[in-house]
Amino acid sequence: MFITWESILGRHLVLPMSFFYLCLPCDLFSIMDEAKVNENLLASTKSLLDDSLNELKRSHAVTADSHLKEIKKLKFDEPHRFRKRGNEDQYRFNLKVSDAIEEAKDACFARQFDKSLIREYKRNDLAEDSDDERKIIKAEARARTQANQSGRLKSRPTNRREPTALTTVTAAASSQ
Repeated sequence: MFITWESILGRHLVLPMSFFYLCLPCDLFSIMDEAKVNENLLASTKSLLDDSLNELKRSHAVTADSHLKEIKKLKFDEPHRFRKRGNEDQYRFNLKVSDAIEEAKDACFARQFDKSLIREYKRNDLAEDSDDERKIIKAEARARTQANQSGRLKSRPTNRREPTALTTVTAAASSQ
C-alpha cells in the first residue's frame, strides 16, 4: 500500500507504507485527526470564553452605572432642615417622585434604543449568523447613532419673534 504526500504536504511524492512505520512510531492519520479535534476544541473554548467575557463586561457596565447613580445621589443630597414635619414629608415624597421619573426616562430611552436595535438586527439578517459578535456590536452602534441623530434633528422651539410689518416700515422710513 502506498500513501501520497500530496494529502499531507501538497506535493506529489509516493512512498511505501512501510516507510511511515519506520519513521513514525504511531499512526500519522490518528495524529492528524487528534490535531483537528484539538484545534476545534481550542476554537470553541476561545469563543466560549469571549462570549462569557463580553457578557461579564455588559453586566458590569450596568451594575457600575447603577452604583454611580446611587453615589451621585448620596453625594449631592444635602441634609435639609425643615421647620415643620409636613414639609419634610413632602420633600421626601418629591425625591421619590423625581427618582421614579428618572427611572421612567431611562426605561423609555432603553426601550427606544432596543426597538432601533431590533430593527437594525432584522434589517441586516444577523439572526442567521448570531454567533458573530462583531456584527451585533456594529448593529448596536448604528442603532445608537441613529437614535442620537433623530434626537438632534428634532426641531426645538425658539424665543425669536418674526418681524412685523410695522417694524419693517419704520426701519425703512428711518433709513431714508
